[in-house]
Amino acid sequence: MSSADSSFIDRARHPERAHNRMALVERDVRILEHVQYYGGVLRADHLLELEFQGTSGKACQRRLTQLFHNGYLMRTSKVGSVHCGGTVYWLTKQGAREVAVGTADDRSLSPFVVSPVWSQIRHDLRIMDIVLAIQRACTQSRGEFEVHEWLTERDLRTEATSVPYVTQAGATATRKVVPDAYLQIDRHTDKGEPFHSRLLLEVDHSTHPHRRFADSKVLPGIEWVKSAGYKKRFGAPRGRWLVVTKSEQRLIYLKETIERVAGKAAAVWYFTTFDQVSDQTILTAPIWRHGGAAMPIALF
Repeated sequence: MSSADSSFIDRARHPERAHNRMALVERDVRILEHVQYYGGVLRADHLLELEFQGTSGKACQRRLTQLFHNGYLMRTSKVGSVHCGGTVYWLTKQGAREVAVGTADDRSLSPFVVSPVWSQIRHDLRIMDIVLAIQRACTQSRGEFEVHEWLTERDLRTEATSVPYVTQAGATATRKVVPDAYLQIDRHTDKGEPFHSRLLLEVDHSTHPHRRFADSKVLPGIEWVKSAGYKKRFGAPRGRWLVVTKSEQRLIYLKETIERVAGKAAAVWYFTTFDQVSDQTILTAPIWRHGGAAMPIALF
């Protein structure tokens, strides 16, 4: 760990102080489970939404502070919180034991203890912003939409298999395709069985040149969705790639790149910007630019 990374972590625990004393209750265990379930690293505002709706932000802050001082959670320092856009929490081994009931030793806790990767923490937190916006949209739909399944990048990486594809230069290559997240959204109507929509999320922070994005993401991503392994895991050779990026300019460049290299297959790629995403817009508002089409559309 670099000295800069070390400065991001708050190590000043004071469980002996009266206002930090606590007895672990059911809500506390749910907080720890939220952290584990949503990829291992969450901001305080994520936990406020997940567990403290209808209560004050002070109640959430007080309980997270007690969980930190009593050794169940790690958190960012003031410097780290500025870097992350808010205080970030992740499980300690003690916290992981409360989630992973029945584990035999510390080695079995490793899937539950995820340390932040500071170079990509803002990217990882942005993924959670989008996933939670989708979940809120489904909740507010009063049963029309439902999150049937969602997988983190860590889940997908564990299951990833290589697929062959042809690069822009015409060379044959293989690559493991790992989206930032996978969600299956079921849409319920009065016409019988729900419609299953498989969404493959990519958060783009302008780190890839266009050519690299095409060769590392687009071309193998298209082949992966058509592969037998994808069909076996997700039930059908169908999926829509959702790319959320930081600016309209970057969106246009990515859309034009994908249309150029993918041809008709560009139709499975959808693009929007961070500032357009909310629970009110993400599923049913025309904020998405569709590969091969000119006008913005809604996902549903």
